[in-house]
Amino acid sequence: MAANATVAQSWADAAAAALREEENDRLLYVALTRAESWLIIAGAGNVDAESSWYSKVSAGMEALAPTPLATELGEGLRHEHGAWPPATGRSEKSAPEGSTAVTFEPVPKAPKKETTISPSGLGGAKALAGEGAETEAALARGNTIHRLLEILPPVSVSNREAHGRATLATMGNPDDGESCLSESLTVLNTADLGFVFDANALVEVALAGEWNSQRIWGLIDRLLIDDDRVLAIDFKSNAVVPKDARAVPEGLLRQMGAYAHMLAAMYPGRRIETALLWTVEARLMPLDPADVNAALARAALDPAQPPS
Repeated sequence: MAANATVAQSWADAAAAALREEENDRLLYVALTRAESWLIIAGAGNVDAESSWYSKVSAGMEALAPTPLATELGEGLRHEHGAWPPATGRSEKSAPEGSTAVTFEPVPKAPKKETTISPSGLGGAKALAGEGAETEAALARGNTIHRLLEILPPVSVSNREAHGRATLATMGNPDDGESCLSESLTVLNTADLGFVFDANALVEVALAGEWNSQRIWGLIDRLLIDDDRVLAIDFKSNAVVPKDARAVPEGLLRQMGAYAHMLAAMYPGRRIETALLWTVEARLMPLDPADVNAALARAALDPAQPPS
């Protein structure tokens, strides 16, 4: 028994380490793909470690046959793809032939800080009567389920339970972890929800835009994009679930309305749809576009909102 326990612990430790490495690579991908025109990589500390982001990016850069780049901070490398914006100034230092000099302009004075609002902070109730207050335990449970539904879909069905427990271990084994895992596995095993967790669905998609003369930023749990339609899905771990979309709490309608507002600006001409996935019932509830848009309009008139 002791030997078996040791093997099981070793397997769990290895699985947890693999999950951490996967998460590290995922975060690196997110960081690299946020740039619009320029992506500048620099390092500090132990950049020679094989697992460091700097080492991984450096290895990738070498494979792209980069050109030398002279900067005021030293010699670097550059890889260019597509049309590059014209230089805005001249460098006092000459660059080697075939390279492009970079001019470092003085950092401008930071503008007055603006408030960025969240779709989930637009006011209105987020739960039905009987749910109780949004306690710390309820929030933690929701975070656990969200994490499991983010990590487990690509894992084979036969390995999901073990992988889920390894994930819980990296999260400090929350008190209701087994319940969260069971609920998440039920969602993933529901055939009607298969398309939500398809490999083509985008996961944890960050959106930013402007609403009511304010900056707004949010994170969508799942985003499915077709030629003529965009569907945003948000996971909800509420214990009390509305019978139909007409009974969805106002705060959730406002949140989904904000997502629809930002997506409409990003995908003009496409049909924008939103839906809530109630994890406790493994049920997807499409929302009427008119309802979420009207809720967002009411949020603009809510006196609790910051003035625009």
